[in-house]
Amino acid sequence: MFKMQSLYCTGIFFLFSGSLVEAISVEASNLRSWDYTLISVSMTTDNAELAGGDTRVDRIGRGEYGLSGTLYVNVDVPQDLEVDVTIYRSTDGGETYKLQPYSIPRQTVYSAVNDFYKKIIMPSAANCSNLPQFADTLELIPAQVFKYEKCQVGTEGFPKYLADGWYKGVIETHGLIGVVWTCIVGVKQKSF
Repeated sequence: MFKMQSLYCTGIFFLFSGSLVEAISVEASNLRSWDYTLISVSMTTDNAELAGGDTRVDRIGRGEYGLSGTLYVNVDVPQDLEVDVTIYRSTDGGETYKLQPYSIPRQTVYSAVNDFYKKIIMPSAANCSNLPQFADTLELIPAQVFKYEKCQVGTEGFPKYLADGWYKGVIETHGLIGVVWTCIVGVKQKSF
């Protein structure tokens, strides 16, 4: 009888241990191995009468920064306006950059807004800007001024692992409205 109880307790212990290890593994697999720091941001336009703005990195607190600025569009955003996002990485502090595989190919702005923006940017922008918030799909971006103040982009939709270095993201529109928005971040591995 003692052997049976001992075997039963051992079985429960291993079952509990296995579940605990699996829970820890699942939780750890959802963690990002890196943190980022905003280094710089800029915006240019090819026609300030149609669209433009300003952007900057603002200090929020000790070692904490956010994006602030405005983006104005003086016309409704056309359905055929296209955008692409290109990501580069530098291992030498921004002297040289190499193209990375995380880029978003050229597509209509509305496709990008209803996919990339909705999944990655929209949740981060909800409490710090008047950038569009929507449930289903966004079909029209009317002429207006967008303002954002100390926004921090969450990393939920990004790769779990990124190598250390400086990453430069370039968002460029093609068509009636030509805006180029560039952001440089420093990526460093977390110390657990």
